[in-house]
Amino acid sequence: MNNAFQISTTYRLDQLEKKTRSLEESLSLLGQKQLSLEKVSDHLVKSKNIKIDIVERPVLEVSKDLLKASKSRKKEIVAERWAVWEKLDRAGVRPTEIAKAFKCDHGSVLFAKRQGFKSGWTTKAERRGLEA
Repeated sequence: MNNAFQISTTYRLDQLEKKTRSLEESLSLLGQKQLSLEKVSDHLVKSKNIKIDIVERPVLEVSKDLLKASKSRKKEIVAERWAVWEKLDRAGVRPTEIAKAFKCDHGSVLFAKRQGFKSGWTTKAERRGLEA
């Protein structure tokens, strides 16, 4: 019984030492990588070739006529609304902010974006022309 205890204790200590060595090696590698990252960041800071562009957020200005017609589903109005949404999206305005400005659900803006801001809405006359 005493011999089995000694064998198991020795085995567990060996495993613990291996894990400790592995952990120490990992920590030393991490320290080396940290030093190299600091060197790179110092080099970047000292370099004069870095340019930082500050882009101002566009002001959300929406015509009152378009806002009044924000619930309209007429093809021309939807196309105009989606064109404005596209410009705002390209300027970096988030869909939720666009939706707040137009007093609609942000899912509508996301849907328009998925459609490439190209309305698929057609009139009956246009559909007849497409069928012919």
